[in-house]
Amino acid sequence: MKAALCGMLIISIGMATLMAQTNTIQNQASERVDKTIIQEIDLTRDGKPENVVLHVTGKDFKSPFTWTITIHSSGRKIFYKAHTDTEQFDSLFNDPEFWGGCHDYSSCKSTWYYTEIMRLFFYTLKPIHLKLMANKESFFTTFDEINALILKTGKATPVQANRIVEELKRDIQNGKAVCIAPEVSPVAGGAIFLWIPIVDDFVFIYHE
Repeated sequence: MKAALCGMLIISIGMATLMAQTNTIQNQASERVDKTIIQEIDLTRDGKPENVVLHVTGKDFKSPFTWTITIHSSGRKIFYKAHTDTEQFDSLFNDPEFWGGCHDYSSCKSTWYYTEIMRLFFYTLKPIHLKLMANKESFFTTFDEINALILKTGKATPVQANRIVEELKRDIQNGKAVCIAPEVSPVAGGAIFLWIPIVDDFVFIYHE
């Protein structure tokens, strides 16, 4: 009789533990999502890192998310993007084969929003781009076109514009020219933009 009671007690404890774990998972799934991820990276190439803020929100973890990316530089906002994903997009997280490197809805969704979006948002120009941006037949914005944009601001003489372009070339050679790719997507590339200080804006460079 005592053994039976002990067995029932153990089963009851086990059931209670399982129910508590289940309730915890359900509560986590039903809680509002509000996560901020911050990365510091020198996008303006002035030796001081910009503050890049990814803010992810959702009614709960099982609902489609909304996310924004904001870039702050020297106390001012120089970029902002807001995006709301659809129910159809959210359902893709049920297919680990589509994403790769994840196992289920939860891990795929977490990896995409909390790791991949920020990773894909940045695009570093490499020495090979020096040739591409010097070639008028390529699909890249050329150095001559960037020079013309600089002169169009009225803030630089031709000599100064040439100097700025040469500095940009050195930054590309040294891996310091980091672009942004605002059209973040798991299936396709998008337009790439590079900050040109005297233009005081991100300038279109290429569309992947």
